[in-house]
Amino acid sequence: MSSGSGLHPPTTKDQGPAPAEEPPPVFWHFRIEGELGRGRHSIVYKALNRKNEAIALKILLPGDENASMEVRAAEAKREAECLKRLNHPNIVGVLEHGAAQGKAYIAFPFVKGSSLDDALREGQFPREKAATFMAQAARAVHCAHEQGLIHRDLKPGNIILGIDGQPHVLDFGLSWRMGDRSPEGVQSLIGTPAYMSPEQARGNEEYLTPASDVYGLGAVLYEILTGRPPFAAETVWKTIELVKNSAPKAPREIDSKIDANLERIVLWSMEKEPNRRYRSADALAEDLELVAAGKPPRGPGKTLFGRLFGG
Repeated sequence: MSSGSGLHPPTTKDQGPAPAEEPPPVFWHFRIEGELGRGRHSIVYKALNRKNEAIALKILLPGDENASMEVRAAEAKREAECLKRLNHPNIVGVLEHGAAQGKAYIAFPFVKGSSLDDALREGQFPREKAATFMAQAARAVHCAHEQGLIHRDLKPGNIILGIDGQPHVLDFGLSWRMGDRSPEGVQSLIGTPAYMSPEQARGNEEYLTPASDVYGLGAVLYEILTGRPPFAAETVWKTIELVKNSAPKAPREIDSKIDANLERIVLWSMEKEPNRRYRSADALAEDLELVAAGKPPRGPGKTLFGRLFGG
């Protein structure tokens, strides 16, 4: 979508679109103005609430599993409760959630801007702003980690480029609380293959750490710099095999004009082994801020003690 719109892409476990259907003129107490995005399990509309304020309205659909409205309502409640624990200017919060007209829904603030995915596709993202933009996104993700939440689906489509140039991270529908067993079960595959970490691609959900989201942030930065995702094959399963077993092509092999320090940050963030990546999204943000200030990054190997005392 072009600048001036707002986008809240729907959460999906796969990427197939929902069946086409006409938007309802009214849903509950919301007046529908148009569609913003859709996936297999939800459609997101721009709507107006009782106060005539613009909102993004996510309506959950039954999907292939024929999940009942009660199941979808529980999913909406879970996502809303996750967001209520987060208080960060670069995270899109929640206004309300519930069930009406046989469907569950979540209402979000409407953020003016476009999805990063659309901005990149239309050539509207200024690459020279990449370090600052992704540092802000990483700080937002770190806020979620401090509350014990892993996003699990960081990608350009889940980040809004606001009209103020700032990122707004959204769609915590697949987020997972650290320490819990995966609600989908062991060996589940959750997320978007081109951007998921190798441990996600292996289905090891119960062993995920913040390093998995660090990988996702690195993958987003990779696409900002190169104009393409780090991995893409003719099928989903071939893409997953690349994620698990292959190193991404170095960004400067694609475009020699890419800043060498940003390339280092991308490759450090996307190490196959989680313990070789940045120890936190906050540490990633620190290195991005150094590069934005014209200084070299320190890399993921520096501990806090080392950063303070030169070790």
